[in-house]
Amino acid sequence: MPSPIVPIPQLVELFKDKGFSAREMVTLLGGHTVGIAHCSNVNTDTMTMDFPI
Repeated sequence: MPSPIVPIPQLVELFKDKGFSAREMVTLLGGHTVGIAHCSNVNTDTMTMDFPI
């Protein structure tokens, strides 16, 4: 997964260089936003939830 601070145009080029279209990039990146994050870029200490998981 690319860093969350990478600009969109740079992401498009990165994926394009690997043979992916912008649509495929969005599908791949969007699919990784569902579920529980196990990533150093996500700080769960500052997150609050009003509902049980």
